[in-house]
Amino acid sequence: MTSLIERALWEADTQIDTELLTYAKRRDLFRCIEAVRSMTREDRIGPKLKSFTENIAPDTGFFIVNVDVWFNNDRTKKLEIEHQIRQALGTQGSQLLGDLFEISGLLLGRVKVNEFSLNALLNLDIVCMVELPFEPIEQEPFILYSQNFTPILNDTLDDDAPLATVLDSGVFTGNPLLRTVVVAEEEFDTTEHSTTDFNGHGTGVAGIVVYGDFHDSIKNQTFTPLVRICNGKIMHNENDTPVFPEEVRPEKIVNDAITYFHDTYGCRIFNLSAGNANSIYQGGRQFPWASMLDDLVRELDIVVVVSAGNVIDPVINEFSSRDDLMQKHAISYLILNID
Repeated sequence: MTSLIERALWEADTQIDTELLTYAKRRDLFRCIEAVRSMTREDRIGPKLKSFTENIAPDTGFFIVNVDVWFNNDRTKKLEIEHQIRQALGTQGSQLLGDLFEISGLLLGRVKVNEFSLNALLNLDIVCMVELPFEPIEQEPFILYSQNFTPILNDTLDDDAPLATVLDSGVFTGNPLLRTVVVAEEEFDTTEHSTTDFNGHGTGVAGIVVYGDFHDSIKNQTFTPLVRICNGKIMHNENDTPVFPEEVRPEKIVNDAITYFHDTYGCRIFNLSAGNANSIYQGGRQFPWASMLDDLVRELDIVVVVSAGNVIDPVINEFSSRDDLMQKHAISYLILNID
């Protein structure tokens, strides 16, 4: 109803301010809209899922997808929306895995479907997007130590030192460079029933967070920690790759972890080094992952450091000048870490 009122005011060019929009903001907002139309089934299917369904085998059976549902932030309607989703899925094995997770403007869920229940989802007007869960970016190989390398630890941090949370595959706190700086640990991916790192990625990231530039430290063999850390385990090891659990949306896990360490330990700096090579922002609606992080940053007054552009053996172009760079390569794509 509010949007209809704002549209009517814009069409009549009524120069009044409302609680939602000033006249100037309303004018600028509607001028940016090129067209308004109803969403189609094709609009609701993600690129990975579209490719998957075009080549789906007849005997594929059940598989898991992410579903994003439009939401006007009226929590009294949440159960009704969940009922619509479950009704569309039917009673033949397809199911909503857990409750829908709320962010601004969307409800996020994870659903077990087959070809038939997927089609039912895609035909629902309340559905914004259906997509396959994300596949993590392959990590680069790394070696923490060689046999003849003995680090010297120069830890001068006290209880008032800066605190940052590492959201990753866990941290191996027995590492001699990290065991004195880990303040707290908690697992939000309970697959391995441990906060320790069985993959290695989280421990490597924790080292960068704590020490920053390793080059001088390795050269001098002296390591001086800059911050203390909390270990927020949000992924587990699977075939030597850090992955999120299958039954829960990553957005919810990350949201729970950030909220916990902020409320419990007063942490306001968070590092999130997880990425999805198939989710590259190219304009249009903001991804749910980014929207969720934006909400948390505003609500909790925190900083979230997100890795971007992580690829194996990146191509580094050379340019003759800054103008050459701006003219030939003005468009860049940001790899966002989302589901």
